[in-house]
Amino acid sequence: MRPHPPLAWLTATLLSVALTAQTQRVEIAFAEGASTSGLPAMVWLCGSMLPARSEWPGSLQTDKSFAVRLDNDGLDIGANSVALPAGTLAAGSVKMGNNALALFTCEWDGTEDWYVPRNATIPAYQVKLLYSLHGADLTRMHTIDVAVAIGHLLGATSHGDTELEALQLGGALCGPVTWQAWYDEDYLRVRGRSDGGLLLPAVLLTLAKARGNGTIEPLPLRAFISRDGQRDEAVRQMSRGDRITDRDTLLAMLHGDDELRLTSIDSLVRLNATETLPRIIAAAAPSLPLTTLAATDAVKAMWHDATATTRERTRAALQTSPSLALRDLDLDAIQAAAPPPDISRPSLNTADLLFWLFVLFASLYALWLRERARLTSYA
Repeated sequence: MRPHPPLAWLTATLLSVALTAQTQRVEIAFAEGASTSGLPAMVWLCGSMLPARSEWPGSLQTDKSFAVRLDNDGLDIGANSVALPAGTLAAGSVKMGNNALALFTCEWDGTEDWYVPRNATIPAYQVKLLYSLHGADLTRMHTIDVAVAIGHLLGATSHGDTELEALQLGGALCGPVTWQAWYDEDYLRVRGRSDGGLLLPAVLLTLAKARGNGTIEPLPLRAFISRDGQRDEAVRQMSRGDRITDRDTLLAMLHGDDELRLTSIDSLVRLNATETLPRIIAAAAPSLPLTTLAATDAVKAMWHDATATTRERTRAALQTSPSLALRDLDLDAIQAAAPPPDISRPSLNTADLLFWLFVLFASLYALWLRERARLTSYA
């Protein structure tokens, strides 16, 4: 009897939660050499985690082709006698509770294709996570960092929790995952890749959501884990509100690349977050021209509204900045100049805007009635 390692719990739920809580049967065949495929997450799954299970046959070597089946009777692992197509690392099927059969194949480079019937159902909690990532947007590519996503969903963890550490390890080994989905005549097609294919990252994210205490707030979530245009868009949208979580996320984005720092500073300026001026200045450097320009504009835009304490801290930050452009800023001239117009807030509130729209409509309607009466009198 093989001992159960602390992460053995993951295997029992690894495949059953991949697509739906109503899964009746999951079958996956791994090609010979999957445990040494060169894909870190696949090597972990096939070379150490699954072989550590008590269901693993003692006579089965880890470098041989094997099959995994999970159904109501439990987990079964055995030698695979069905040859996989050339170039296929793994292939399998997931039978849904509505008898819809989803099929997938994974190539040796981690590229995975899914064929999901149109009538397949997905649990609400997974739909919520998918929509939070904008992952349901079809015909466009999506890229997220699995390790960062798992850490975000887990929230605060305690040292020594081996189950959560297994999730973090698996996510780190998967690395970034990129996918795209579209419909054809019969299926929802999903194609993407990571160092663990698509199924393994999806399962790890689902388990992290189930086990973690992190909250799903769409904008901060996308800002932290997206590695595509969704990240910059989420940072821009956070300028529309004034939640503490949004502001904390924007400050965290000041440690990103040049363009991300620029976007974050622009959002902080729109929020008129004057107390963040020292942090904005600290984010600038000679090697970050866009950030330096944005920081300069931020000082000019928010200096007049800053408190005395913030101004003192801002002066100190400017004096120690590695950017010559920031050190040369003339704060006295900025103070003497008229404050810039506040473009972050509309001059009319919603009620005023609706009132004036009503007045405009009533005036136009009265003019239309007058012209109509005039035309009628001519007739």
